[in-house]
Amino acid sequence: MGASTVGDVAGPPGGWAITIVIRPDNPAVVYTALHGGGIFMSSDSGRHWSEMNNGLSERTVVTLLIDPSDSKVMYAGTESGIYKSTSGGDDWKEVSAGLVCRNVWSLAADRKDPHRIYAGTSGGGVYRSDDAGQNWKQVSTGLANPAVWPLLIGSNPDEVYAGTIGGGVFRTRNGGASWQAANV
Repeated sequence: MGASTVGDVAGPPGGWAITIVIRPDNPAVVYTALHGGGIFMSSDSGRHWSEMNNGLSERTVVTLLIDPSDSKVMYAGTESGIYKSTSGGDDWKEVSAGLVCRNVWSLAADRKDPHRIYAGTSGGGVYRSDDAGQNWKQVSTGLANPAVWPLLIGSNPDEVYAGTIGGGVFRTRNGGASWQAANV
């Protein structure tokens, strides 16, 4: 699958664009993930796009994360696990050790310690990696519903918010060891 042309603008082949992220060190670099189409990158603010799927065996990418300390390091949450790139998306390697639920809907990285990453899944709750994605452990005690879509790390790196499907918002203040409802 290559880039397609719409009018005089070359772009991804269309379809359901699930997520879009911009490189913080270069806002002209934009990444998008298409449902079933993988990852595309534009280095000219969306005028032209390149497919970035080398090593990515799962093409339904649900979420993308750029490492806050090194924009060449990226993570892709897919329907069958997590992939990592250390080359700005040129190449991907699966890093899903420890994920029991491999359908990853959201990713968030600690800004102070980017080796600590959280993953929200479709039915396994929240997982945390303390080694830049190499190993994952479930940290979901107290979540009323294990289907987690959005994740947000607060100003304190141990404070994380998780939006659950049908259960509302939950918060942990201890890095995921326990969660409490944070609904209004």
